[in-house]
Amino acid sequence: MPTETLPRYIEVEQTVAKVAATLPIDDPMMPNTRLAPRESANLTPETFRAMALDLFRALLHLTNLAPSSHVLDVGSGVGRAAMPLTRFLTDGSYTGVDVMADLVDDARERIGSRHPNFRFEHVDVYSGMYNEGAELQPSALRFDFPDQRFDTIFLFSVFSHMFPDDVATYLGEFRRLLKPGGIVLATFFLLTPRAEQAIRDGRSKYKFEHAHGKVRINNRQLPEGAVAYPPEVLNELIGSSGLELLHISDGSWTGHARALTGQDAVICRRN
Repeated sequence: MPTETLPRYIEVEQTVAKVAATLPIDDPMMPNTRLAPRESANLTPETFRAMALDLFRALLHLTNLAPSSHVLDVGSGVGRAAMPLTRFLTDGSYTGVDVMADLVDDARERIGSRHPNFRFEHVDVYSGMYNEGAELQPSALRFDFPDQRFDTIFLFSVFSHMFPDDVATYLGEFRRLLKPGGIVLATFFLLTPRAEQAIRDGRSKYKFEHAHGKVRINNRQLPEGAVAYPPEVLNELIGSSGLELLHISDGSWTGHARALTGQDAVICRRN
């Protein structure tokens, strides 16, 4: 987590608490039992709500998010991050995009129909994990949004299922879509010294034993199931995109007890 003053930390936690108080377990925006497991196996309303609030907390601590922000959520799924943001983006807007059309349709009905400043769009691009039937390859993707549309862009557990050429395309698009000073938060599996030690010590369920070009993968039979990036590859991708790397916040997957995210959070800025 970036260095914060104590008042700022307290302010964030108070905001999370206020939003939590207005987000009950039986809120009509909660996903139904058929769709919720698409986010995580054996997901209950209680755990889904807790995960949503954890994402909200991470966004407040690690980005420039404000009530007037215009945000893009790439990989919006069933609206896990969107739910708490409906209580926060009072003067801003939210756009969620996902490759799974049924999840987009469901999020529109549950969330978008109740909050006019929240929209969900289907992006029919290939994903070896979630959208194998799509013809459009990620390396050819161009998001259908105007330049400098967003203040904040975030992706949770998206780049951890993608390879460098495709990540490069997305980062280039993010630079186009961000306003000057805008922030990207994207999570990765990064092969930092901490991560390598955690793997050697058996403290990670991921081994990333198999080389795959410039990166490493966890399972040869499912290459995009989990993709890990050496820091130098990440730095090359960010540098080529024209974004500025601001900070890396270690994820809990490496054994970091106070991590804000499960994977490593990478925060970049458009100057």
